[in-house]
Amino acid sequence: MGLTLHSDDSRLWKGLRKGDEVKAMLKAIDALPFYIGAKPFGDDETPIIMIANFIWRRFPKVDPAVLVDAFELAASGDLMLDGKRVNANTYGNRLDIEFVGRVLKAYQLRQRAEAARPKLVQENKLLEAPRVDKSWHWETILKEAKETGQAPPFRQYVLAYDYLVSEGIMTPVKEPEGRRAKEAFDIRAVKKARIVDYLKHQNIIQ
Repeated sequence: MGLTLHSDDSRLWKGLRKGDEVKAMLKAIDALPFYIGAKPFGDDETPIIMIANFIWRRFPKVDPAVLVDAFELAASGDLMLDGKRVNANTYGNRLDIEFVGRVLKAYQLRQRAEAARPKLVQENKLLEAPRVDKSWHWETILKEAKETGQAPPFRQYVLAYDYLVSEGIMTPVKEPEGRRAKEAFDIRAVKKARIVDYLKHQNIIQ
């Protein structure tokens, strides 16, 4: 589902940059709930714009790629803040500015620590905290589906699908050709739908 902006409230747009940079950032923010089990923004564009304003004011060096990387690290349990691992699970709540701020602050601290770390230590992967394997996301979905008889509403279907592809259970999703078709194409929804169909085919859910 593409993101369409309708707001004419100048207060929401204050500080936003222009052109494709805006579109890319808003599209990245629109995808963030899927990384942390939060409710999708849906047709409510106001929080997306407010989060974009917040990022550009408080984290001006963060671009869409960095933003997505930060939330991927949070989702895999690799971000620490104040000596504690950042809990990326919102338990189905809405994504808010405070949560985005915590993730980006933890990401910045991680980047600074890596830059200051001696090269030998940085290259030693054994000294780094292990990432949560993508299989965990699939196993969590499968476990909850078996327990409830329904597809869990707020889980990491994208990471779970990538794991199933690596195991040869699913095939990679191919994007459609053509500009309009690509704009309307929602790869996250497609991956979730395929997992749901797979669970139904296996008689795990109705």
